[in-house]
Amino acid sequence: MDNAFKWYIKNKGAVTANEYPYKEKVQTTCETSHPTVPYSVVTSFTQIKQNDEAALATAVGLGPVSVAVAANTKWQNYKSGIFDDGLCFLTQLNHGVVSVGITGDAWIIKNSWGAAWGESGYMRLVKGKNMCGVAAAASYPIV
Repeated sequence: MDNAFKWYIKNKGAVTANEYPYKEKVQTTCETSHPTVPYSVVTSFTQIKQNDEAALATAVGLGPVSVAVAANTKWQNYKSGIFDDGLCFLTQLNHGVVSVGITGDAWIIKNSWGAAWGESGYMRLVKGKNMCGVAAAASYPIV
C-alpha cells in the first residue's frame, strides 16, 4: 500500500470509488485519466509500528488504515461472524485491505472483493491475536 501512497503523492491525488469502481475481473492496466478534479491529495503517509495492535487501534480511531494480511483459503471463504483461524498468521502477507473500525473484540475490515463476499464486503477479524498479520504492515495517508 505504501507504493500506492507514493503514486498518489506523485500524481497529486486520486478520484472517488464511484468514478473508478471496482471491477470483478483481472485487469492488466489501470485507467490513468479521469475528467474530474482529484478527490483528495495525499501529502505523505505514516507507517504504524509493526505488529503493534494498540498502535493500529489508535490509528483506526483516526480513520481508515491500509493493512496487509495473509488471506488464506478460509479467509477467501469467509461468510460471517468473527474470523479467528489458528492457521492464519504472519506466514504470507498477500492481500491489501482496509481496517475501517473496531469493536471490543474485532477489527472491522473492508475487502475489495465486492458485496457478495463476507458481510456485504466486510469482515470482523478477531482482535488481540494479530490474526492474519493485520498489524504487521499497516499504514495510512496524510491528506
